[in-house]
Amino acid sequence: IRHGSSQWEPNLYRNTIPVSAPKSPKEGYNLTTDLIDDALVWVDRLCATSPTKPFFLYFAASATHSPHHAPKEWIDKYKGKFDQGWDKLREETFQRQKKLGIIPNNSTQNPRPKELAAWESLSPEQKKLLARQMEVYAAYIAHTDFEIGRLLNTLKDAGKMENTIVIYIADDNGPTTEGGFDGRDALTAQGKNQTLEERLHQHDAIGSEVFDNAPAAAWAWASNSPFKGAKTVASDLGGVRLPMVVSWPGHISRTGEVCSEFIHITDIAPTLFEIAGIQAPSVIHGVEQMPHEGKSFVY
Repeated sequence: IRHGSSQWEPNLYRNTIPVSAPKSPKEGYNLTTDLIDDALVWVDRLCATSPTKPFFLYFAASATHSPHHAPKEWIDKYKGKFDQGWDKLREETFQRQKKLGIIPNNSTQNPRPKELAAWESLSPEQKKLLARQMEVYAAYIAHTDFEIGRLLNTLKDAGKMENTIVIYIADDNGPTTEGGFDGRDALTAQGKNQTLEERLHQHDAIGSEVFDNAPAAAWAWASNSPFKGAKTVASDLGGVRLPMVVSWPGHISRTGEVCSEFIHITDIAPTLFEIAGIQAPSVIHGVEQMPHEGKSFVY
């Protein structure tokens, strides 16, 4: 799939060959569900043909890169959940992070940038439209989480979870401001700005195949608490750090903890090589390979 692909009408490839989606959006097609279904077929074949063979499965969902697309029944679960607006959401998230030990108790909140509107300064119509954007974003995350759960449950039912390390990296860089001040559902197919009335008329369609949508920048700022910035704002943290969960039953002593150690994406390959007890090849098909830049975090 390409970067920023639609969840409803993606450009799909199997290896280097273009392929068609098995059904249409009206028939219930969803990219994340399709990718998980494909992964499950692979796991099923592996278990049937090589039940004791070690395996490596890399699953990369589009979520939560824009466009933010989610099934209607998942969006409906979040109806009204963001009516409090981005200022209160940011504060709620900040306090919850303190309670969970994700950030220190003496952390202080960054003020809202002056370029972003206060939620209470918006009209009721604006609030209704912008809250919908976040309902779709939350649904997108939750639906993806559910689908990945299907994959993990299948591995569990196959008796493989006890000897499998799972590294789960959530989100896409961090919430992004690319939606602009009003969100990216404000344009017509011709690229012209729509009026608020026109946008409200299509309110329920946000998250469907008709929009290449992304939420307003202030939602990204709120979602990135406690950081000051967001993705596309290179000068401040907020678009370069992600939560990561590691599960490896019987091998991790610090279970259930929030770890503050900093690692980089390049550290994952050396970690897996060390765990598997294998050496990365220095030459592949006669081509000398660059050494890994990362460092194993097995320690």
